[in-house]
Amino acid sequence: WHYLCGVDLGWHDATAFSVVAYSFEQPAVYLVDCWSQSKLLPSQVAEQLDKLNAEYSFTSIQMDTAGMGKAIAEEMKMRFGLPIKAAKKTEKFAAIELLNSDLQCGNFFIQEDSPIREEWDQLQWTKDLKKEHPAYPNHISDATLYAFREARHYAWRQREQLPAFGTQ
Repeated sequence: WHYLCGVDLGWHDATAFSVVAYSFEQPAVYLVDCWSQSKLLPSQVAEQLDKLNAEYSFTSIQMDTAGMGKAIAEEMKMRFGLPIKAAKKTEKFAAIELLNSDLQCGNFFIQEDSPIREEWDQLQWTKDLKKEHPAYPNHISDATLYAFREARHYAWRQREQLPAFGTQ
């Protein structure tokens, strides 16, 4: 299994963490864990990521590095040796469509009691359908999208089934 973490930094808006897993043995992505918390200091975010990395040994951590996020990410990389990369934030709507497609096709799995379900139930778009409505939190959704975009589950290929040894 390959584990990825997405992090959406915030202060008043919550900092969100999302852990996803994929394997080249199947064409699916699994949301393993996600949550958010407001008013976390950068050192507290780093401690959480260090604990998670010890448990999952992340292939990469995708972090929102906009604004001061870049300095925070670089500090965490230096102090904790975390595999942090800048999250891809361009073409967000295309990435959302890919995730939605995987959900509909049964290639993205979440637990029934996952906090992301509640966020998705509330999340709305602006009237012009150009961005998410700012009155509704999207932090776990963004963190999950950052991690999902790094998953390579689509590289899965059906392996040729060889006959059992000794059969004709």
